[in-house]
Amino acid sequence: MSRLSYDLLFALRPDVPVEDVVIVLMDEESHRVLGQPTGSPWDRTLHARLINQLTAWGAKAIAFDILFLGERDRAADARLVEAARESGRVVFAALMNPETPRGQLMGWRLMQPFRALADVAPLGVAEEAAEDRAVRRHYWNPQFPAANSLAWETARLAGKQPASPTGERWLNYYGPSGWIPRISYHRVLENDPALHGAISNKVVFVGAGYAVGFTGGKMGDEFRTPYTRWTGRPSPGVEIVATTYLNLARKDWLVRFRPLVESAIVLVFALILGVGLATCRPVPALILALAASSLLTVLAFVVAWNQHTWFPWLIIVGAQIPYALAWAWFAHMQQLRVDKRSLEQRLALATAANIVRHSSPGTAEALAGRVSAALHAERADKESVPSSGVPAVPDHRLIKRIGTGAYGEVWLARNLLEAYQAVKILHRDRFSDPRPLDREFEGLKRFTPVSRSHPNLVQVLHAGRTGNGELYYVMELADDEVPGGNLDPATYSPRNLSTVLKKRGSLPLNECLPLSIGLAAALQFLHERGLVHRDVKPANVIFVNGVPKLADIGLVTDATEATQRAALGTPGYLPPEGPGSPAADLYSLGKLIYEAAFGLDCTRFPDLPRALFGQRDQKRAFELNRILLKACENEPARRHQSVADLNTELRALEASLHELTTQLH
Repeated sequence: MSRLSYDLLFALRPDVPVEDVVIVLMDEESHRVLGQPTGSPWDRTLHARLINQLTAWGAKAIAFDILFLGERDRAADARLVEAARESGRVVFAALMNPETPRGQLMGWRLMQPFRALADVAPLGVAEEAAEDRAVRRHYWNPQFPAANSLAWETARLAGKQPASPTGERWLNYYGPSGWIPRISYHRVLENDPALHGAISNKVVFVGAGYAVGFTGGKMGDEFRTPYTRWTGRPSPGVEIVATTYLNLARKDWLVRFRPLVESAIVLVFALILGVGLATCRPVPALILALAASSLLTVLAFVVAWNQHTWFPWLIIVGAQIPYALAWAWFAHMQQLRVDKRSLEQRLALATAANIVRHSSPGTAEALAGRVSAALHAERADKESVPSSGVPAVPDHRLIKRIGTGAYGEVWLARNLLEAYQAVKILHRDRFSDPRPLDREFEGLKRFTPVSRSHPNLVQVLHAGRTGNGELYYVMELADDEVPGGNLDPATYSPRNLSTVLKKRGSLPLNECLPLSIGLAAALQFLHERGLVHRDVKPANVIFVNGVPKLADIGLVTDATEATQRAALGTPGYLPPEGPGSPAADLYSLGKLIYEAAFGLDCTRFPDLPRALFGQRDQKRAFELNRILLKACENEPARRHQSVADLNTELRALEASLHELTTQLH
């Protein structure tokens, strides 16, 4: 939503005239005319001649978006160095590469031109793209502040740079690919007099065009821009560097609202939409939603192009407003059902009263009782399910099956007090061997006494056996996937961490760390009492009143019991030595936190998402990755000594994140 909000800002804006800049493009025509290869860098003598010609025509500055790595031909290299020295107006490109052994960012390495060339001219870092090959921000690396961008160094040479090279700036594109004036490289070397006016007193950017192989020394040197979404054409890197320079020279780059301001905007709209639309009928709600979407879209465009400031407006237009509209429709339908049921009851009672008015004295009580029984039976029918094959659980009415396993089922149930609970039933006829049932019963006996002593453990409220000998136990019920309002048995679906991650991909650190700390504390609580869980994974973490809790307590056992370890647990979360020990639980928890924090499947550990690089929380995210690398070591002796040690490091990281958030605010 954030990227699309930025890209769509350019969809309706007219293209902006561009002056004072020209691109000399190493295109396919120049390849052919000059006889240069497509699989290796060009002859550096040509670049020396180009510098001499552009300088003679009065170019204000010359920026090469080309990497001149290493010495190649001594004579050609010397001519290039001499041309750059005599001109005094040339900037050359460098490249910043992250060093990430084992997925952990250790630092940055600056790839520079060969020494003699770097000594005679300033250097600037070339553009960097996101993982979708799009360039949306000016280059700036706060961890390597000494390396300015190529566009910045060019602006400095031309006397156009802003006061400071630091800070986050977003690119203000002026038009689609090809909008900035271009000249084929070979035409400059042909000394065409007609080009003198096009070059004089202009800033010239030299770089590779489309599909030209290794011409620019950077392999594929083309990137996506906002215009690529509807034109399908990427832009060569040199065009993006030229656009960045123009932003600096004109001081018209875009600035994004601060996170606190964006959060406030989203929160205010959430309150307005949630309350406003929910009080309207469907048709007025739809009209208001369309009006709000149109108004906010226009506001986003006006702010962007008048104030050069933007924010992710599509979060509101494309997510909040449709969700609020759907919620308003749902609330209206629910209210209609309630009103209908109330009207039916009032009509039935009114009819009964009318009959009684003309009946014998004893008829009133009997008829009222029959009406009440009929209404109760109608309500029970709506909640009931076919009872075939379902054991009768004392004092509970089974409503809906919400989970199944190899040996049993989990049901949504209502007790005598009309409270909803979860009931797990283990069927004896599904066990070919009594040992799994005995194991479940033993785990239940060990877990039940401690389940109500820690906030991050699911509470077992009651256990027993049916008349047929099936084992059952009653637990607190997980939250509904659909938040808010009263629980509707027809649509209820239990909310667990696995379903949350499927919807959201990953959790931000300020949510992931408290969740991880709570689960680690629950495991520590079990381990200190000689128990292990043996199947820690996102699907076994449910949310009760928003609190994450370890569930599936059937696998909880004594830490000294190691029988049948290989048959238990879930692949991907199992350590090499198998389950059944505190160290194994620690390993599984590390994989769970990895999925929650980075949004990748546990089998991809220790890979990191490319979107992580360059984020504001990057340093804390890499620190969390370091903690998880230790927690998920293949050798148990190299892991944390206990879950308590892991929790200590997680709490320290949470404190560091809180301190950073406080400073930013």
